[in-house]
Amino acid sequence: MNTKTCTCCKLEKDTTEFYVRKRNDKDYIVVQCKKCIAEKTKKYHTEHPEINRKAAIKWRQADPQRCRRRTIKWAYGITIEEYETLVAKQNGQCAICGTTNTAPWPHLCIDHDHNTGKVRGLLCGSCNQGIGRLKDSPVLCRKAAEYLEH
Repeated sequence: MNTKTCTCCKLEKDTTEFYVRKRNDKDYIVVQCKKCIAEKTKKYHTEHPEINRKAAIKWRQADPQRCRRRTIKWAYGITIEEYETLVAKQNGQCAICGTTNTAPWPHLCIDHDHNTGKVRGLLCGSCNQGIGRLKDSPVLCRKAAEYLEH
């Protein structure tokens, strides 16, 4: 077992607790452990939110499709290809009202169960917000429909 002492926390740790960098075609172990680097990075971003925000905007503008792919995967657990399959399955229409108009959003919204995280389908922004404001409750949706019918 190889060990190294972190210059930040002064603890001796296994070398797997340190990042490996390549310099001049040689690998070397950095001087601070992964945990200390993560803490410093988090502190820096907390203290300098404007720098973090500008970097995020620049990243999104550089490759919006990559950003969208990663966001969909992270937030809903599906790939962009699975999203496109849902769009085709629904003929590009909202699963509730059937509209193809997504304005002001550029795409159909991904509707999901907040308890299970499972994707239910694609909705226009209005329907997505509507069921969200009714707390995704079938009971409240039925009461709203009864209210409107009377």
